[in-house]
Order: sequence, then C-alpha cells, then structure tokens
Amino acid sequence: MLDASRRVPRHPRRTGRLILALAVTAAGLAACGDGDTPTSENPTAGSAASTGAPPLSQKLLIKTDAKLLANVDTGTVLTGSTLGDSPFCPGGTWSGGHGNLDDNWLDKNINCPDGTLRIGFDPHTSTGRTDSGPWKVISGTGAFKGMRGSGQMKMKFGPGEQPTEGHETFTGTVVR
Repeated sequence: MLDASRRVPRHPRRTGRLILALAVTAAGLAACGDGDTPTSENPTAGSAASTGAPPLSQKLLIKTDAKLLANVDTGTVLTGSTLGDSPFCPGGTWSGGHGNLDDNWLDKNINCPDGTLRIGFDPHTSTGRTDSGPWKVISGTGAFKGMRGSGQMKMKFGPGEQPTEGHETFTGTVVR
C-alpha cells in the first residue's frame, strides 16, 4: 500500500522539456504567418483574394474622351468615372492600338495615379455615329493587379466624314 505521507518527487527535466517544447511550438506558429500585409509595393496584399475571403465585386464606369489617330488612339479619363462608390482614375490618361490582342480586339491602357488597367474591347456593332460591343479586363498593375471583369462599351463619334474625336463609356462589373 501507498503511504500518503510520502511525496512523489517532481522531475525538473520533464518540466523544462515541456516549457521548451511549448516555446518552440509558439515560435513556429508565429513564423507561419503569411506575411501578406499591405505595402506600397503591394497595396492589395491582405485583401480578400489573399485572405480567402470572397472576392469583392464592384460596378465599374469609365468615361473617356478619345482622339483617334492613325496608329495609336489617346485620351483622358473623364470626371464621373467610378469604381464602386469611389471616383475611378481621377486625372488619368489612356492610350491604345488597333487589333493588338490575339482575338483582334482593340486594347486600351488606362494610366491612373495608383496603377494601370489594360482592357480589350470589340466595337463590332455600329449604328450611324455609334459603335458598341463587349469589353474585358486583360491585366492590371498596382491597385488593379489581379482584377478581372467585363461589360459593354459604347463609342459616340464626333462630327465629320472621318471623325477624329469621340466619347466612350465602359460599363460593367469587376472583381478583385
């Protein structure tokens, strides 16, 4: 039988090993963080895409003026352009070429203060001085990196037999 007055000696080594094991485990877990915090180089880090949260779907409205040249079209992003509830690309410019994409769509590089958005579009339906058709996101940098989306575009040409100016409106939805 056991004598209740006898104490079982503690094993200091086991306690020390347990504390060491817990410390190593805690350090290992801390090191497993994804390190995906927003920085100026990667402003979208830590966003829904990197945290596993559902992507954020937003309405996009881009209004531009267009100067139609022989090889490269240019213009500015107009006030009233929006991404969700915020202004889109204030002070931005764009340039594009003809038939630069594999599917012979036109492309447009929209240069904004916080990145560049490249879209492709196919103005295949024409009625008088208006072209319309689908558009899609091709790529993006900065705030637009990883953006996907599509919609419809409409181009209204200015006066003249060979118009050299017009206004475009791109409407659609994007996800980032």
